[in-house]
Amino acid sequence: MKKIAIKVLFIIIISLLPVLAIICTELINEFAFKRAFGWEGSHSDFILFLLLALVSYLSFKYFSDRLGNVATWISLSFFILLFIAFFYYQNTVKFTIKLAPFYLTMFLGLTAGYFLNRGGYNKVRSLLILGVFPVVFSLGLSDLWTHRIEYGNWTGNVSNSELIPFSFEDKEGNSVDHKSLQGKIVLLDFWFINCGPCWVKFPKLQKMYEKYGNTDDIRIYAVNRPMKRDKPGDLFRTIEEKEYTFPVLKGTQEDMDALGVYKYPTVMLLDRNGFIVFVGEIEDAEKKLESLLGGE
Repeated sequence: MKKIAIKVLFIIIISLLPVLAIICTELINEFAFKRAFGWEGSHSDFILFLLLALVSYLSFKYFSDRLGNVATWISLSFFILLFIAFFYYQNTVKFTIKLAPFYLTMFLGLTAGYFLNRGGYNKVRSLLILGVFPVVFSLGLSDLWTHRIEYGNWTGNVSNSELIPFSFEDKEGNSVDHKSLQGKIVLLDFWFINCGPCWVKFPKLQKMYEKYGNTDDIRIYAVNRPMKRDKPGDLFRTIEEKEYTFPVLKGTQEDMDALGVYKYPTVMLLDRNGFIVFVGEIEDAEKKLESLLGGE
């Protein structure tokens, strides 16, 4: 009975190691790559692959093949079930596809540990072959993949020949629509009140507004998506409490759907004719804004 209990305990511990590997991956990516070396972008795929390969290898090597097999594949099964749950409960194919590289990296990492434990000449070759996908994704494809899923394009630049009508409302109840903005370069930052990433990006929006807000050719707005739990006036009050000065507009779900906004925050640029020319992150929007000012 004691031996069985010990084996079960080992399986539980080993099964939880991939979770620890994921946490360590984010810490390494943030502190070792971004802060220490200033390398932007995500290197998580390659880091996670190496950590999971190590976890899988140690599981097989020190806890016998049988225990290692059980623990490793329990971990993988758990994340596969989580993947299916996201698809079922979130009811969005986009979100599930976005997570696909993460789960594939997990599978490759755990499999790499199995081949490493087998030994022989082929173990190095197997590791190199299995590591191709995580390496390629860590060299920039991961960011491009995420951008494509979230914004529908690879780099932010889009070519939309269709003029999409919209109508938002300012604090005084005045309408701001596509017709009133004709002839202006328009930056729209879509957000909702409880969106944490939206608030993280607002200081950058504020800097852009301070830089371009007095330019006659440019209009910059933070467009709020209304939520059922929002109280009247919350969207304007929360911005004022943070002492942001960029103008805020109240949107509608119908307008968000028409404009194709599903991820928050999303920054959108319209040219002087009202056509959408950019959809993406605010960090990339300024370069496109400058090119529009230059007449590109």
